[in-house]
Amino acid sequence: NNNNNNNRFLRFASAHSTGEIRMQTLQCLVNPDADERKDDIEMEECYDDATRLGYRIHHSGQSTVESEQEGALCLALNWTKHEHDRQQQLVSTYSNGRVAIHDVLPSPNSSSLNNNNNNNDSNDPENQEVQIVPRHAWNAHSLFPGCPAEVWSADFCGDNDDRLIVSCADDTSLKFWDVRTLLDTTSATTGSSSSPVLTVPPSTVFAAGTTCAATHPHHPYWVACGSYDETVALYDVRYLTTTTNKGVSSSLA
Repeated sequence: NNNNNNNRFLRFASAHSTGEIRMQTLQCLVNPDADERKDDIEMEECYDDATRLGYRIHHSGQSTVESEQEGALCLALNWTKHEHDRQQQLVSTYSNGRVAIHDVLPSPNSSSLNNNNNNNDSNDPENQEVQIVPRHAWNAHSLFPGCPAEVWSADFCGDNDDRLIVSCADDTSLKFWDVRTLLDTTSATTGSSSSPVLTVPPSTVFAAGTTCAATHPHHPYWVACGSYDETVALYDVRYLTTTTNKGVSSSLA
């Protein structure tokens, strides 16, 4: 989010059935008479009726659908987790078994993505345009050769020195990918089959497809994964093997 003068911004992305990623900017309009601290009001304080004049949403940009992705649904996406990341990135998943990494960059005609300048034009959502640029996409999951599995979720985990992506799909496997290896490529749209650093094989933990994966917001090495079988597994990615995990819940049934 960005804090400038009497306007506050929060950027969010959404996955669409067209295969696109669309970026929106939520602007909080702050009442200038609400508080003497109006220049220091954080986005969270905009929920206060005395502080907020209102909200508006502005379309900030969207990705293009590459030829390899035509007809595929974009199912889920997640942001990089570290505030000190020099480059904001998204990881997205698709119904054709693929996972992709995108850079989120300021549009050439917009203000800086981080709004480090003092230009009042940066308060206008129309100056918050971004580009969603594909870095690398790969075939990640399949039920059997030639039959891709829907990839329901992926997320970044680990720290900047040991950054991974975890992905989960209908093939019941959980895969961990080394981001540095994935980005060591000259092509952003190649449909190659990269190799995971670890695959937790089918039936080791879950009796059905894996449906979601989420990294702990304050502990980047902890990853929770859920399944159709109504169980949740918690992993510490520093101590992963193909047969061990940090804990598994009982079925919710």
